[in-house]
Amino acid sequence: MRAPKYHPKTLEQYRQLAEKCREAARTVSAEHERAEFLARAQTWDVIADRVGVNAHSERKSQAKQIVREIERCMFEGNSRPEALGRLR
Repeated sequence: MRAPKYHPKTLEQYRQLAEKCREAARTVSAEHERAEFLARAQTWDVIADRVGVNAHSERKSQAKQIVREIERCMFEGNSRPEALGRLR
């Protein structure tokens, strides 16, 4: 039997999974089931938070690289560096 393939999700997808768990928790009557769904929701929220931090860090790193490229081009006398278009 093969292990299921892992497909990374976006921050929004993890938030949706968390919300689905909270919705499920509202529909069950057994306290232990409700607690389990809420724990899962909390786990999805933590993962979403980490994905968000990583995405922000990655964007920040890319922006720094683009700024360095623009500075290099400006220093070399190129007043219209191509990297300007990537900043938007």
